[in-house]
Amino acid sequence: FVHLKPTIMQLYSTLNNHTLREVRREVKTMSSFLSLEEKFKLLEKLTEILSPFDEATQFLSGSKYSILGFMTPMLEELACQLKHLTELNNKASLVRDMILNNLIERWEDL
Repeated sequence: FVHLKPTIMQLYSTLNNHTLREVRREVKTMSSFLSLEEKFKLLEKLTEILSPFDEATQFLSGSKYSILGFMTPMLEELACQLKHLTELNNKASLVRDMILNNLIERWEDL
C-alpha cells in the first residue's frame, strides 16, 4: 500500500467539495464499526480501485515526451475500468462511484 500513498494523497486532496466531505465523514464513522478483517477487505478493494490510477501516474510521470495526447485515452480507460469493477462491498462501491462521478464531472466527454 505504501507505493499508492502519493496517488491516494493526491486523490484525497482533490476530493474536497461538500458531498465528498459528507461521504468522508460517513466513512470515518463507519470505519469505527468495522472489524479488523473487514478493514483489510476494504483496503484490498480500495487498492483494486486505485491501482489503475497509480499505474497511470507512473506512466505519465516517467514519460520524456509530450503526454497531452495520452490524457483522453487514459482517462477513458480509467473510467471504463471503474465502471467494470463490480465485486465491491458497499463502502468500496461508494468510493468507486465518487471517483467515477468526479472524473465524469471534470472531463465531460468520458
